Amino acid sequence: MAEAALAAPIKRLPVQNRREPEPAPKAEPIKLTIRPAIQFDASAILVMLYEMHEETPLMMSKINPNKTMSRIISCITNGYVLIAEDEETKELIGSVAIEAHPDWWGDDKHFGDLWYYVRSKFRRNTRAPVELISSLKTAIDEVYPGAVLRMGVFYGKDVDRKDKFFTKHGFTKAGSFFVRGM
Repeated sequence: MAEAALAAPIKRLPVQNRREPEPAPKAEPIKLTIRPAIQFDASAILVMLYEMHEETPLMMSKINPNKTMSRIISCITNGYVLIAEDEETKELIGSVAIEAHPDWWGDDKHFGDLWYYVRSKFRRNTRAPVELISSLKTAIDEVYPGAVLRMGVFYGKDVDRKDKFFTKHGFTKAGSFFVRGM
C-alpha cells in the first residue's frame, strides 16, 4: 500500500501569473526646520535624550529626569540649543546644545556640547546631522568669530563614522576617551 502512494502522480497546481510587486511609493523628503529651542521643547528633548542613552554600549548612570529637565531648561535659557524638526509634523528629529565655560585650569571660555543627537531613523534620510552642525557653527561665528567649539563623541557604537563626520565638517580630532569598568 505504501508503494501505491509513492507511485501516485503528483497533482499539479494551476500556474498563476506572477506580477512583480509594485515598488513602494517614494517617501517625500522631510522638510527640515532648524531653530533655537524654547522651554516648550524641553520635554521632547528629554525623551530624545533617553533614546540617545539607550543606544550607548557603555553602562551609564540612569537619567534623573528632574535633574536632566532642569539642565535642559538652563541650557535653553543660558546656553544655546538648536532643534531640527519636521516642518510639517513638528516631530523632533535631533538637537544640539552648547554652553560657554572655561577649562578647569584657566579663565578663557570656549563652547562645549552637552549633547548632539539625531534620531536614528533620520540619520541617513535627512540632512539633519549636517544642518544642525552647520547652523551651530554659523550662529557661534556671528556672535563670537573664531570661538573654540569642542564637540565630544563618547558614547556611540559607531565612533569612527562620527569621527569622520566631525573631521569632514572642519573639526580636528584631539585625543580619545577611555573607560574602565564597563
